[in-house]
Amino acid sequence: MKTPVTEVRLPPGQLHETIYRLDGPLRWAIGENVDLVRRGGVQPGARVLDVGAGTGYLSILLADAVGDKGETYCLDLAPQLLEALTLKARRAAVKGAVIPVVAPAQATGLPDNYFDAVFCAYMLHETGDEALAALCEMRRVLKPNHPVVLADYRRIEDPVRLQEIEGWYRAQDDAAGSDEVHLRFSLSDVERLLGEAGFHHIELATWADFHVHATAIK
Repeated sequence: MKTPVTEVRLPPGQLHETIYRLDGPLRWAIGENVDLVRRGGVQPGARVLDVGAGTGYLSILLADAVGDKGETYCLDLAPQLLEALTLKARRAAVKGAVIPVVAPAQATGLPDNYFDAVFCAYMLHETGDEALAALCEMRRVLKPNHPVVLADYRRIEDPVRLQEIEGWYRAQDDAAGSDEVHLRFSLSDVERLLGEAGFHHIELATWADFHVHATAIK
């Protein structure tokens, strides 16, 4: 396995474009993040982990769901995005503690069996060939009989549509020149990876054309 990157610093222009894309009003208005948090069954006082937290698409809601006795750990490779998340949480006066963690998904440095739920929205495809290692790490830090909740892009069978979508992502200002594959995993890939990582009771659902939502239990 490759040595994971431990931190990513974005130049000012790219940082601005990334934050604008992650905080787009339409993205928050469609309610996907509300549904994902609900799927995790988060209770007041829980300790949860958001892997690939970005600017808080799930973290802000999670911090309110766990309440003033709970904790939301927000993990990302980009400290600038976590700074934006922390500021947003402060402005929103969220109820629970927000704890930023700069670390790769494959090697979080967090304790075993520590979290009541682990969430990961639109980050798994970024790990590429190390997706299984990232899922194994999520399972390691999760308490037994507790859930992981995933959302990501879904590889579709229509090759023309797939290339159109990938082309659109490559054209975005904050991804200029990137060869990142967004629609990397099919439904069967996600199911296989979760199973190989040791999860059970895997449930999959398609969402909004080329997305997948998944829940599973440690």
